[in-house]
Amino acid sequence: MKKFSCYLSACLILNGALLIAAPAMAPSTPNAAPMTMQTPDCSQLTPDEQNFANQMMDMNNRSMFCSQFTSQQRAQAMQMMGQPDSSGNPMNADQACMSVKQGMAPMAPAAPQKSQSTPGGCPVQ
Repeated sequence: MKKFSCYLSACLILNGALLIAAPAMAPSTPNAAPMTMQTPDCSQLTPDEQNFANQMMDMNNRSMFCSQFTSQQRAQAMQMMGQPDSSGNPMNADQACMSVKQGMAPMAPAAPQKSQSTPGGCPVQ
């Protein structure tokens, strides 16, 4: 039994060493194209908006901020950065962008309001 446990320990140590060394021994492919995500075009924004967009780590958030947000939504996100989140921690640019996005529920066309009228024909206010 002692031989078996020594053998098992040696195998575990050897496997652990191989797992640690495996990334260093992985074959590299020189012809493989590097995986790069395209940076969204924010050139049409103001310098302050561009600076804010450059602080975002998530390219999806940056793309949404630069190409889908209105100027009011961009201003709102910029104002929210640094304000406390639900945990009391200051929001970063990505969190502020996501917070504005969550408030972007699609708006249904508003139905025209009907004025209520009394039997005498005068509208109720």
